[in-house]
Amino acid sequence: MLATPPGDVRLLFDDDVRPAGGAAAVDAKGRSVLAGPERRLAGNPRAIVVPLRSGLARGAYTVRWRVVSDDGHLISGVLAFAVGAGSPKPIPTLSAGGGVAASSVVLRLVFLAGVLLAGGGALAGRVLLEPGRRRVETATVGVGLALVAGGAFGLRAIEPVADATRFGRVLEVAAIVALVGLAAALASIRARRLALVSTLLGLLELAAPTLAGHALDPRRFRALIALADFAHVLGAAFWIAGIALLAVTGSVRARSRFAPLALGAVALLGLASIPRAIAALDSFGDLVHTGYGRAILVKTGIVAVALAVAAANRTRLRRLGLGAELTLLAGVVAAVAVLTELRPPAPAPASAARVVRARPAPPPADAVVLAAQDDDVAVGLAASPRGGRIAVRVTALGPDGLGLNGFRVRIAGSQASACGPGCYAANVPLPAPPRRVDVALSGGGRRPATLVFTLPARWPPPSASKLVARVGRVYRSLRTLVIHERLASSRRNVVVTTYRVEAPDRLAYRIVRGPQAVIIGGVRWDRLPGGKWQRSQTEPLDEPEPFWGTDPVRNARLLGTGRIGGRPVRIASFFDPRLPAWFELFVDPASSRLLALHMTAQAHFMRHRYSRFDAPLHVVPPPAGKR
Repeated sequence: MLATPPGDVRLLFDDDVRPAGGAAAVDAKGRSVLAGPERRLAGNPRAIVVPLRSGLARGAYTVRWRVVSDDGHLISGVLAFAVGAGSPKPIPTLSAGGGVAASSVVLRLVFLAGVLLAGGGALAGRVLLEPGRRRVETATVGVGLALVAGGAFGLRAIEPVADATRFGRVLEVAAIVALVGLAAALASIRARRLALVSTLLGLLELAAPTLAGHALDPRRFRALIALADFAHVLGAAFWIAGIALLAVTGSVRARSRFAPLALGAVALLGLASIPRAIAALDSFGDLVHTGYGRAILVKTGIVAVALAVAAANRTRLRRLGLGAELTLLAGVVAAVAVLTELRPPAPAPASAARVVRARPAPPPADAVVLAAQDDDVAVGLAASPRGGRIAVRVTALGPDGLGLNGFRVRIAGSQASACGPGCYAANVPLPAPPRRVDVALSGGGRRPATLVFTLPARWPPPSASKLVARVGRVYRSLRTLVIHERLASSRRNVVVTTYRVEAPDRLAYRIVRGPQAVIIGGVRWDRLPGGKWQRSQTEPLDEPEPFWGTDPVRNARLLGTGRIGGRPVRIASFFDPRLPAWFELFVDPASSRLLALHMTAQAHFMRHRYSRFDAPLHVVPPPAGKR
């Protein structure tokens, strides 16, 4: 739930992505609130922005997104959010779609079979076949190259959004190489020297699965995993193509050479599988609980049966036995085609306690709560009295509203321990006034940062529950006011807006260098910079309403006093468990009017100043001539 309407939805991924089209954003009645096509965030190839219509009314919304990753996977999903404090939990009204496409699996099968046949035929043919049988090698390589070209062009045809990805670029190069090699293989019928060209180009195709697939996804030891993946392809290509050549030629000399070499290829295949599986799977449970893991089990089972058949065949390499072995290996290639279509399960975040991503727990009831911003991460601090010491709990809240695990956190110089999703705790001495508590965060794939929190001078501080309730009542009783807002989702993304509010249901706002809107009852007008006003229907507002709404307030404590714009204020803080969000209020002690507000929530760092209380201002429709 969001207290204020967002201008867009931003999605962060662990790999480079591109928009795949098909994004949608609707309200609870199915009406579109999409303001334009999804796009990549400038300067961040791993972030996608879904723009929303400005000034969304209170209520539930659903956003569907579709992207293609750098390894060629089409990924889609939905998320639901609600605007307005105290809104009920939103329920998605759109479906993500997706799933494994049969056409894509078939074309990936054709492509992989071609790579293994072309590369393996070139490799095994040179080792196993006598010079007089090299035309069989060239024919095998040529058939493989034809399959590579057909599979690559087919995949690019059904997945055009992948053209600009690493997957798409590798497919393009592999198809061109295959066409050149196929032409050389056909021309070698007249010019036999060209057979060597097709053989060399067939060998080059062996690099395509590694360059296009999961092996080069961003992760630790990527070079080692890519090397293991290439070795895996090499072993499989020699084994499969070798069996195919033996089945076609029946060469006695090739049979005698193949057995020890095949044993080495199978050993290479097995050894290379270990780092690949460790990289792809985070735990043994992923083998049975994910589609990717189950595909690995199927592939492993077929390989085991193929090895048993191979062992039986090695005493007398009969063509019938070789055919059975080749059929089983074709099943292995099919399983690999499914694997390349599936995305490996996302790794669990690393942390000392191995906790899962989830919403953090609320702070202890006796704690004072404070919050700060670290780029796009909300960092909350809860400090509970423990005599001459304090029990401190730090919460790291990610842009998705879930706790961020895997940080190394030091609180006032003491190493904190994990205490739940995004939670880090330590027991430290109560600092002397001015009671500064330094929180140092490092690891988690982010640059190190140190945040400074200042606890109240009066310790333990008194409750501010009555003050917060009184401020809410005074705010709702206002006839008019102006809100000056600075809203950031990260260090680089800041929006400045001015709101004019008139009771009971009128509001107008203008975003600096952005859109503006006027809302009166159930009618609203929107205008983009330089554009015309557009009229639409909306849910009536209930204004003025404080941003924490009627949500239950926890941990309300009086922090002390200060000054805002030269005026004395009382400062209080509290925690809203529904958003979740940390609030800090700056209150005029004489009138209980709210002069300023700081709110820290998921990718939502808001600063308000309030003015012109009950001043004569009127929110009216735009001039008729400009509508």
